[in-house]
Amino acid sequence: MRKELPQNMDVLQNVWLMTGLLADTFCGVGERRKDAEKSIRFAIALGVPWKKVVSPIRRRDYVEVRQLISYYLKHKGWTYREIGEFLGGRDHSTSVYAVKSASGLLEVDKGIQHKYIKLLQA
Repeated sequence: MRKELPQNMDVLQNVWLMTGLLADTFCGVGERRKDAEKSIRFAIALGVPWKKVVSPIRRRDYVEVRQLISYYLKHKGWTYREIGEFLGGRDHSTSVYAVKSASGLLEVDKGIQHKYIKLLQA
């Protein structure tokens, strides 16, 4: 179930509303919140508004950010379902594809590698 943020609330302070309680995972909510906040800071650092990251828009720069965030979150222990929900209510199969695509791009594309390093430093 996708949760909507109230319009007058700050995204970084209320990221837990988007990620939900995640009670069925082995990792604590505190860790999930840190990962989510880091993902949002990364998108903002690249000049991509978070609203665009979670939207259905398929512009290349938005897609790359979503793919890198998916890859990062998967390696932090998130499930594909959780990643999909966090990134705009997407299906788990979309998250699988995003992680696979990011993995391939990270092997060959220096620009993507630099962006991923930026994500790790966010």
